[in-house]
Amino acid sequence: MRVSLDIEFLNYNPSALCKENDILPGKINFLIGRDSSKWKSNVTSFQTLVYENIYSSIDLVYHATNQFIENDFVVHPGGRIEDISLKYKGIDIIWVNKQGELVYKIDDFEFKEVIPEVFQIINGQRINVSAKFQVNKQGKFHIRSKGIIIITI
Repeated sequence: MRVSLDIEFLNYNPSALCKENDILPGKINFLIGRDSSKWKSNVTSFQTLVYENIYSSIDLVYHATNQFIENDFVVHPGGRIEDISLKYKGIDIIWVNKQGELVYKIDDFEFKEVIPEVFQIINGQRINVSAKFQVNKQGKFHIRSKGIIIITI
């Protein structure tokens, strides 16, 4: 069985520049389905992808880790966190568990997102800021952090 979640970026900059960083060893082949014209072979993979200015003065950074793909929104001076707007499509139900993780179900599969790390760099020092997920009755969620709100729909 195949399960998918579509993440739609709302009101984003369609001209955002994508930069690949840190080429990973080896190549990947995507041989999905019977139609060989849709197969992709010898595909290069990267440790990091950066979408510069996906929102005004905000970059989206994807990182490949040992087991997961993580993403960060990097808000530069002049960027507004409230401009970040996402929509998850295909979720049956969504909630926050006792550990503070965002949990959602698609068909019979359950997925979890850990509490995001939110921090500021001040005078070269990383200052952590507490954050938590909140879900409303319509299933929309956002990340709240000491007066900073990242809205996701």
